[in-house]
Amino acid sequence: MRGIRWAAAIVLVGVVMGVSVVQWQTLEPRYQGKRLGIWLKGHPRDYVPAMEAIGTNALPYLLRELQSRDSGLGRLGIVVFHRWLDSPPPWTTARDRKHRARIGLGVLDTNAVPALLSLAFSKPLRTDDGEPSLEAMFTLAGFRSDGARSMTRRAVVEALDSGDPARQWNACWILALGGANLDTNLLERVASVARSEDPRLRWVAVRATANWGFAQPGPEPLLFERLADEQVAIRLEAISGLRERKACAAEVIAALRRAFDQEPTRPRKADPTRDWLMHGRAESVEEVRWEITRVIHSINPNAELPVAKP
Repeated sequence: MRGIRWAAAIVLVGVVMGVSVVQWQTLEPRYQGKRLGIWLKGHPRDYVPAMEAIGTNALPYLLRELQSRDSGLGRLGIVVFHRWLDSPPPWTTARDRKHRARIGLGVLDTNAVPALLSLAFSKPLRTDDGEPSLEAMFTLAGFRSDGARSMTRRAVVEALDSGDPARQWNACWILALGGANLDTNLLERVASVARSEDPRLRWVAVRATANWGFAQPGPEPLLFERLADEQVAIRLEAISGLRERKACAAEVIAALRRAFDQEPTRPRKADPTRDWLMHGRAESVEEVRWEITRVIHSINPNAELPVAKP
C-alpha cells in the first residue's frame, strides 16, 4: 500500500513541478548566473550581497512571489505528502515562495516600502491567502528600520486623514498588524474612524488599538466608548482590547462591570454582509457577559466577578 502511495506521489510531483517550473523562472533576476530564488534559500552572507547587487530590479519578481498561491493540484499534493507520507512536498510551495520574497524585500528595506505601500492600498483588504494588500501589510510589519517605519507611518496618516473609507480601512489594518507604531497622534485619528457610520470601520479601528504599548494608558477612552456600540461584534472587540490594559486596571474593570450590567439593554445587531467579521450572527447576552468576566479575571485574578441579577 505504501508503495502505491509513493508511486502516486511521484507522478503528482512530476505534474506539479512541470506546471510550476515556467512560473518559477519567468522574469526571475539572476546574480552570478544563479537565480535569485536559489540565493534566497541560502545564508544571509550569500543572499544579502546578491540582493544588494540586483537592487530594485528584483521588485517585480519579489512582489509577484509575495502573492503566490498554490494551484488546486499543488494544494492536493501538499495534503498527500503531509497526510499520506508524513513529509513536506519536494517542490517549492506558495508559503516558501512568500517567505523568501519577504526576506528579499527586507534586504531592500526602504527601497521596497513605496512598492509595498502601493500594493497595501491597491484595493480594500480581504483576508484571503495570497491577497496582495494583506501580504504587503504582513511584510511591512516585519520591517524594523526607522526609515521604513517612518515611511509607513506617513502613509497611514495620509490614509486616515483622506476621508476615503477604503483607505482608512486598510490604514487601520496596517496598524492592527503592526506595520506602524500607534502613538497619541495616530490614536486621535483612529478614534475619529471609530465613530464612523460604517460598522466595519468602527470594528477595525478598535482592532487597531491592539498595537498600543501595554505598559501605559492610551486607548481606554476609545474602547470604553465602543463598549456601548450598537454592533455586538464591535462591543466584543472592545472588551477583548481591554484585556491587556492593566496600567489602569481599576478604571477598566469598572467600565467592564457597567458594560456587564447594561448588556441586556444593548442592540443585538450583526452584519450579514461580512460573515468573517461579524460571525454572521449576534452573540447572546450570556456570551458577551462571559467574555467580560473572562477579561476581568485576566486583568485581576482576584477581582470579584460580576453576576447577573435575577
